[in-house]
Amino acid sequence: MPDRARTGPTTARRSRIRLNWRRASHPDVVPASVRRAERQQGRTLHRPGGARRRPSSAGPHPWGGALGGRSVMSSARVGVGRRIRAVPHLQFAEDLITGPLESSALVVLRAPRGYGKTSLLGAWLDSGHLAGDSGRRVVYLSLAPGTATATATGFWREVLGALEPEGAITGDGPPVRAALSAALSASARPLTIVLDHLHHVDTSVDAEIDAGLLELLDQHPDLNLVVATRTLRNLEVTGLMSMPTRLIGPGDLKLDRVRSETLAIALGTRLPATTIDRLVTMTDGWPALVRTTLAHGTDDEGGLDRDPTVAAAFVHRVIDDFGDDRIREFLYRTCLLGSFTLDRAQGLVGHGDALGLLRPLHHAGLLHEEVPNTYSYTPAVREALERLAREHRPELVKEVHRHLLEAGAPTVDPARALHHAVLAEEWEVGLDLVERYWNRLVTQGPHALIASARAFPGQYVAASARLRVALTDLEGGVVSTLSGQEWSWPWPAVDDPDGLTLTSRADRQRRPLEQDESVALLQWAIAALFSGDLHAATYACNRARNRGLSDPGPVAALATMGLAVLHLFQGELVQGRRLLEDPVLTAFLDGEGPGPEDDRVWGEVMSNGSRQHRIAAGTAAGIVDRGVRLARAMAAVDSGSPDCARLVGELAEPVYRDLVWMLTVSVRARYATLSGDPRLVLDAANELRSALRYIAAGTLPEAILVHDLMDVLLRAGMVGVARDLDHRTGKSPLALLGRAKLAVAERNYHQAIVLCESIGSWLSLWPRLALERDVVLAGAYHAVGRGQEAAELFALTVHSAQVHGLTRPFGLLPRYVFDALAGADRQAQLLWPDPRTRTSADVSDEAPAPAFTDREAQVLRALIDHGGPVAIAHHLGLSTNTAKTHVRNIYKKLGVSNRVEALRAADRLLTG
Repeated sequence: MPDRARTGPTTARRSRIRLNWRRASHPDVVPASVRRAERQQGRTLHRPGGARRRPSSAGPHPWGGALGGRSVMSSARVGVGRRIRAVPHLQFAEDLITGPLESSALVVLRAPRGYGKTSLLGAWLDSGHLAGDSGRRVVYLSLAPGTATATATGFWREVLGALEPEGAITGDGPPVRAALSAALSASARPLTIVLDHLHHVDTSVDAEIDAGLLELLDQHPDLNLVVATRTLRNLEVTGLMSMPTRLIGPGDLKLDRVRSETLAIALGTRLPATTIDRLVTMTDGWPALVRTTLAHGTDDEGGLDRDPTVAAAFVHRVIDDFGDDRIREFLYRTCLLGSFTLDRAQGLVGHGDALGLLRPLHHAGLLHEEVPNTYSYTPAVREALERLAREHRPELVKEVHRHLLEAGAPTVDPARALHHAVLAEEWEVGLDLVERYWNRLVTQGPHALIASARAFPGQYVAASARLRVALTDLEGGVVSTLSGQEWSWPWPAVDDPDGLTLTSRADRQRRPLEQDESVALLQWAIAALFSGDLHAATYACNRARNRGLSDPGPVAALATMGLAVLHLFQGELVQGRRLLEDPVLTAFLDGEGPGPEDDRVWGEVMSNGSRQHRIAAGTAAGIVDRGVRLARAMAAVDSGSPDCARLVGELAEPVYRDLVWMLTVSVRARYATLSGDPRLVLDAANELRSALRYIAAGTLPEAILVHDLMDVLLRAGMVGVARDLDHRTGKSPLALLGRAKLAVAERNYHQAIVLCESIGSWLSLWPRLALERDVVLAGAYHAVGRGQEAAELFALTVHSAQVHGLTRPFGLLPRYVFDALAGADRQAQLLWPDPRTRTSADVSDEAPAPAFTDREAQVLRALIDHGGPVAIAHHLGLSTNTAKTHVRNIYKKLGVSNRVEALRAADRLLTG
């Protein structure tokens, strides 16, 4: 085979660049060859920015293609008179327009319809790029389906007619292909044949035609061939192995963000860059889909106004181009998977060669291999395929979803399993999934649950309390957004853990449990609480209470108690205490409402999702009584009330490791840190360590108890042990707050500031922890000398504490720092946790802490880390004499005479 390496000289390449620059800079300057062709063919020439020249018989034709960023504006007459139908305003990458083509014997443009193959050919023809520096003759032939391309003879006659339009031979002459070869041999100039729409050649003869084209290229070194086709052909595969071949595929032709934005502007649609990025991602840059979407303009809110039927119709034509019903069925089946492997596709298809069906789709750019052996469709294509499958093959859709439902594991993703059950119209299975995985569905897949509930027939909705809750209540509680961004709660939902799912059982005169909407709402509230979604937990509990108020009794009392516990758990003491005095709750506990003797509602606790145990306290009244006692103890501890010791002491030891048990352990630990009693602190540390053995790792209960244990250890001065606990805290906002407290204990105040400032706005939904974060941050600001910021933040914490009734978080500050920040504000001074709450005799009888000025508090902190007045003065930017004066005043207020004694006294202040 002759050597076909034809890399042009550098001088020729430079001359092309100069010519391209001249055309771009001077659009009115037209090369002589173009003027001659214009006179011969009678074409109309448009020059951007210039006047139009109109020959005597003319049709519209654009000047330029996409050369140098210019656009193909209309259609052009080229070669034998066939018309190139270019896409208006479509642009191509610069390397496609100016890249070397003359050195390639074979150039293949392969992509599905809508990728602008013909437009690119028009750009090459208009720019003279195919002619190159040698002045090659370029002949363009657009093939159409019909008799001319149904046989090999008809095809060769078309090509020969394009070469010799004035004297095409008839059937009486020599064989057509031999005549074509003779015509090529007789050509005095190098020749490039452009075959557009080669996919229209009948499949029965395409192998013969591909072999003939390769033979012509092999026999005639001066012949170049450019073909555009929608399908993978033998011509491409063999050419890549036997001769210089350039392949341009879908990845080269798709639009990026810049060209999509330019196209949008040309179509009169201006969109923000983020919307353009979303459009390119959705369509994977498929030019026809991008242009169709942009042509619809924007909606009232300035977003894309998409018509899914247009994309579906376009994808339907693309599928028809394959001409294979097996490929159509493969697409309809696999589009329902999202992403899939070859093995999964084979299992879903069930028969035939999945790889043989997948390969042409991958080559056509319809399928993408994001990671090895994992394939997926672009969002727009998948949406269109799903729409087509539902319209044309609804039974196939049900069959596929039924297969996916049987093959999947609902314990892994119950929301997806429910989706498959609904689309397969397996209503009984779907209803069973809702009942079994209610906790996870309402917390991890609420939108999927709502959509599925809307699809259930009316008789199933009427029979299921959970479906009714999903339709009437769920959407209002799924508003988990912060600062306009959707928030993913940092803890997983609890499915059916030991002692966490509250249920109720009705007697024979009541409706069965499955129809009790209030119970479903209470279960949602508990699941939301343990996944960290406090908004949804409060919302669901309030909805359960509202339902119960219509028939006051156990459900209303349970919901009211739950709502009070939720408010107090978050640190909203005012609202929680008001609910504890609610008449519905007090009447129920006083025996004025329905009581245990009615046997109407029982409290039960699910264990391991299978066994049920009756609570020893008995009935709903027992559950409500335990919850109310716990709520009152929580309120007393967080407010520093004098009777918190009594209320905490009255908490009964729960029988089961349930929600009440976990909160009881937490309240005892918080009281221990408040009291400062070494014995209580040690007991709380041991109880917390034991409790953590019963808690699943990575859940909110674990995060709360670990945080409480860190507080207890820091209170006991066991900083090293607390540091060893850091590996179990995770990366949640609660964990960051714990690390900030640890940094303060290690006097790494700058690190504490960084941690507190990085927590973000999640804790704003949790006032108690938000107040703790702000108190720690104010103390760290004060320690590093940022007094103005410390004072401003402390004032905000005082206001927040007064609104919510909280005082315990201020115990995180050393007393002298609290006094320095509170100053003479009597209302702020009252927020220090009451010393009468402490139970140790030596602690309760201690003298009041000395009051330091703000500057003296800073000097006292500096005295801990620096050896004397000189170092303190340098650290705080003071004169040595001023530092000495402050040190003397501190010694006097502490009643000490030297630095060692002062440090001992300061240590007591830091921990008390």
